[in-house]
Amino acid sequence: MLSVAAAIISISLITLFALQYAERRVRERALDNMHTTVNETHTAIKYSWIKGRINTAVSWAADPIVVDAVNDLQAISLDKNSLRDHPLQQVLRNYFSERLRQHDALGIFLIDQEFRNLVSMKDSNLGEINLIAKYKRPLLERVFSGIPQFIPPIPSDVPLPDASGQLHSSYPTMFIAVPVNDKYGKTIAAFTIRYNPLKEFSSIAESAQTGRTGETYMFDENGVMVSESRFDRQLQNLGVIEAGELSMLNIEIRDPGVNLLAGEAMDDGKKPLTKMVQSALAEGSGESVDSYRDYRGVPVLGVWLWDKTLGLGVATEMDEAEVLENYYLGRNGILIVLSTSFVLMIWFVIILNRSHARIEKR
Repeated sequence: MLSVAAAIISISLITLFALQYAERRVRERALDNMHTTVNETHTAIKYSWIKGRINTAVSWAADPIVVDAVNDLQAISLDKNSLRDHPLQQVLRNYFSERLRQHDALGIFLIDQEFRNLVSMKDSNLGEINLIAKYKRPLLERVFSGIPQFIPPIPSDVPLPDASGQLHSSYPTMFIAVPVNDKYGKTIAAFTIRYNPLKEFSSIAESAQTGRTGETYMFDENGVMVSESRFDRQLQNLGVIEAGELSMLNIEIRDPGVNLLAGEAMDDGKKPLTKMVQSALAEGSGESVDSYRDYRGVPVLGVWLWDKTLGLGVATEMDEAEVLENYYLGRNGILIVLSTSFVLMIWFVIILNRSHARIEKR
């Protein structure tokens, strides 16, 4: 009997170590796939979407009509009415309107060195401090130092239409901003092109979703989500965002401390950024083979990176339950077979011992 017990213990330990190794490998393979997704998404955003639009903006900003407009408009009073009534305002609007339509863009700004709007497609924000200076001032300062810059999604200064055409205040908007240089190469203004981030930009991340819970999304330096969440309906049902409200710009990627999907109550007080965001902002890139809570409080595995130049983070996460789903099925099958084998082995030994005992009595 002792030998049987020793065999059972040995087999159990070997099985335990084998299962632990198998689980680790499942987690690591999931992370390998997530690394590929994050890198491909980052590449598509930075070297395809952004680079192409920066090239367009640089070309437009170098047009003599733009350079001349800066010099002419800066020579007049920069109040709203003077800028609105200047003939160049309508000339530039007409000049760029067809170009904007062809490039699926929404508008332009010509911004002076005091960050005031010299030219806009709307009268309402002429002469005002540009909204980029309000939300992303360091990025606009980089433009005036001569560096083309991607401006991640921010709330719009004018009402913008949603997919159905209905206008919304503070709707997400984004820009490509480039310097306007005079004939001596000195930066005299900034030129921006406005885009709708809910179109191609966010769809690049959305197209990288995998499985039932795999999600790829982007965030800014404040941990605010700047792409659409895969889980909008869940978030609306949980009351995190209102019905019909976008997750873009309305979700801070913070750890609620509990699993909201399990119906656990979240206490009051501001929550810390998730482990993923904290690591991305502090270290640039990383991964977690062990689970951590996402912004829904759900245990997930994840891979992430932070692009300092863009001021943009990219993350891919998947619920731990889905990652380990097939592993759990295999593990439970092995444990059932093993347990049954142990029971049969013990039963066989007991029967065998009883048979020996009867034989000895005879």
